[in-house]
Amino acid sequence: MRRASALAALAMALSSAPASAAPPTPIDGVAAVVDDVVIFRSDVAVRMRPHEARLSKDPGKRRDELGELYFVTVRHMVDETLIAKDARRLHVDVTDAEVAAGIVAVAAQNKLTPPELEAEVVKAGFTVASYEAEVRRQIVDGKWSVARAMGKVDRKKTSDPAAFDAALEKLRSKALGELKKQAFVEIR
Repeated sequence: MRRASALAALAMALSSAPASAAPPTPIDGVAAVVDDVVIFRSDVAVRMRPHEARLSKDPGKRRDELGELYFVTVRHMVDETLIAKDARRLHVDVTDAEVAAGIVAVAAQNKLTPPELEAEVVKAGFTVASYEAEVRRQIVDGKWSVARAMGKVDRKKTSDPAAFDAALEKLRSKALGELKKQAFVEIR
């Protein structure tokens, strides 16, 4: 008797639960972990999507190319996560105005208006939001690279823009390598 009344109380409690409660959101697989940041497979798939159109149509080759694209994308996202964390530590910020200016600059370089660029971006498989996020990541990376290179690049030896870019890339790679040594990184 006691068990029946307990079950009845449980059924009543469950039936009076708010109907508007959202069902739990399932979490997909983990692609990588960088310290306390988890990179999910679904996020990797979203980042891969614009690049998939360039892959082979042959099923065997495409499978291999997708596997390679997946691991390149995961490694790139790990690097971006490390850079973003270090950029925050160095107080390197990117404003919405800088992102908008970056998009205008890309449009001008390609002799397009911003709306025409937006149409091309969508045609290439990006959403506007994902493209803006990509531009933001690139600006963070550039500002972080410069912040890490402060005082380490001799402008007299690197007065040529190509030499400066090469020196900056060398320092960027070194700084990223140091971040990888200091961080917990697991790629699954």
